[in-house]
Amino acid sequence: MKNFIRSFTPALLACFCLNAIALPLTNPSPASLLGDIDGSGYFKPLDTILAIEVHDLFETFLVEGSSFGFFFEGTDVTDSSNLFPIFNSDDTSSDQAVVNFLTGVVYDVENAAIETFFTGSDNIGFYLTLNAVPGDPSIFSDPSLNYGADWFGMFPFIADPNLAMLAFENPATGEVLGLDIISGLEPVSVSEPASVLLIFAGLIGLASTRKPKPSR
Repeated sequence: MKNFIRSFTPALLACFCLNAIALPLTNPSPASLLGDIDGSGYFKPLDTILAIEVHDLFETFLVEGSSFGFFFEGTDVTDSSNLFPIFNSDDTSSDQAVVNFLTGVVYDVENAAIETFFTGSDNIGFYLTLNAVPGDPSIFSDPSLNYGADWFGMFPFIADPNLAMLAFENPATGEVLGLDIISGLEPVSVSEPASVLLIFAGLIGLASTRKPKPSR
């Protein structure tokens, strides 16, 4: 297991150095899931969302699992107080949690206890902290927080598009790091000001290359 973690760390760092745009991830279950919604990595939550942990790669190796949670758009994710856990590293597959955005509480269903309190009302993104990897690195649903590398996908269920599978994947190896089912999310679309500027610049260039009409 130690060899696996040692070999995983360079791949993790290599991906953090990629200067990539958000790209669709591989569908983990094409028979039951629609394709990756390639949005901004942020979501507008309903008043209450339900979360179910499905898969944690490191937990399957009988080592410390990963932590999964959310943060509010625009907050400093390097400050751990802005990261709100839904599942901690000791939670296991099939564990459930309820996140109530009206009361600011994450409720642990299995233990019938409050997991954490939070404040905020903006769009949310998600993170996965790899507690088994030296340095406890976190990866985020927003690619810009991963130095441009896209590790995250959202796959709505075919039978119920209000449910979605959230996936964190290592793009260097194709390994799925974590899977969680979430209900009650509305993806926030990617704004594309750069594309608009390119089109505008192209129009200007086209206008500048037009030959002037001959004078009569």
